[in-house]
Amino acid sequence: MKKIIAIFIFFFVCLMSSAQINKTILGCTIGQSTLAQVKQTMKSQGIKLKYEKNADAYIYISDSKYVSFGGVKWNGVGFYFKNDILYQVQFQYFIGGENKLRERDFTRALENKYARFKQEVETPAGAHYSKFYRDNTNMVVAFTCYPGSCILQYFDDKVFDRIATENSDEL
Repeated sequence: MKKIIAIFIFFFVCLMSSAQINKTILGCTIGQSTLAQVKQTMKSQGIKLKYEKNADAYIYISDSKYVSFGGVKWNGVGFYFKNDILYQVQFQYFIGGENKLRERDFTRALENKYARFKQEVETPAGAHYSKFYRDNTNMVVAFTCYPGSCILQYFDDKVFDRIATENSDEL
């Protein structure tokens, strides 16, 4: 009986340690998908991307259409690349109009899925709400609400930090 319990505990620990934050968003995999692959995947879903030079990202934004993800109709989605590899996907939601984000319900869904990865972080300036989750592979989910909009980000923290370091080195 002790052997069976020990095996059960071993498998449970293995399962928990292998659980990760979702890396595949809208069919594109963070840390693997190239720009060409993301463009093709979005095209197959009827989403046309435009290059936003200031943001150094391919961004889809439309006033009349939405991008559905996680049960929410987002106003836009951005794909960020470093050396032609996807490292961040960011959704944006503008509060108001016919599209109603139930911030509390969405936060509860994130909490239910990623509670074991929750990390306490300082709420960004101007934001009234922020949740942050990081797994053991450096994948991060961040959900931040500002007056008038909410942002959901999935990103590889290692690449994000490397870019921040490169940018500060330029100063």
